[in-house]
Amino acid sequence: MCTCMCLFLAFKLNYLVIFGLPLLPANEVPDAFANDIMSDAPASDLAVKFADYVLETYIDVDSKFPPTLWAQAPMCLKYVLY
Repeated sequence: MCTCMCLFLAFKLNYLVIFGLPLLPANEVPDAFANDIMSDAPASDLAVKFADYVLETYIDVDSKFPPTLWAQAPMCLKYVLY
């Protein structure tokens, strides 16, 4: 039970950073996904399946929803800070 819960928490905490990807310029999303998110991902089957889904659906250039559709750096930080 503890092992399953620890894997779930590691998986959940690791993938919360995915919500920051839309704040990057579209050309930086694939590198950020590979270097910052996948480098710390747990090696469980669930994590691999989820990462493959995100990669094939949102990260790849030829995906259904490529980063050019949804990723854009904030125009001005004052909108984020206030």
